[in-house]
Amino acid sequence: SLQTVVLGPATLYTNIQRLLDEGLIVLSQEKIVNGRARRYYKISDLGTERLAQEGSRMSAFLNVLHAPKI
Repeated sequence: SLQTVVLGPATLYTNIQRLLDEGLIVLSQEKIVNGRARRYYKISDLGTERLAQEGSRMSAFLNVLHAPKI
């Protein structure tokens, strides 16, 4: 069954900062809503490449798991 993962604000913002530092996401826009800054991010070209690499790595891993046993 699927499980839901709940991230607290500190965890979320720490990970956003890490992704920014690694160049995997970029700030796409910032708006003021009800007096507070709202930031919107999007995946960078590097992030898209890294995501594709990770998808390939996971796919290869699953192929090994599901390979017929000799």
